[in-house]
Amino acid sequence: MNAGTRTLGNNLKLQKRLAMSILNCGRSKAWLDPERKELIAKARTRAEVRTLIEAGVVQKKEKEFKQPMDRDEKLKRRVKMRMARRVIEEEGLDF
Repeated sequence: MNAGTRTLGNNLKLQKRLAMSILNCGRSKAWLDPERKELIAKARTRAEVRTLIEAGVVQKKEKEFKQPMDRDEKLKRRVKMRMARRVIEEEGLDF
C-alpha cells in the first residue's frame, strides 16, 4: 500500500491509478486533494478524472531539484568508500 492512498483512503485507488495514467507519472507524483475526497471518489471514468485535473483537484507534482555534487563531496565519498573497502579486505570479509 502506498502513502498516497493510505492518507486518502482505499476507495480512491481507481482514481489515483487513472490520474497516474492520464498525467503519465508515478504514484508519488500524482496528487489528489485531501480536502475534496468525496468529489474525487465520485469520478469513475477517465473523462471524469480529466475534468478533476482541469479543475486542479488532481495535479502532477513537480520534480524536485537535486543539487549536483561538487568536487569536494565526490572526493570525500571516494575516500570513505576506499577506507571501507580496505577494512573489509583486512578483516577477510570478501564479498
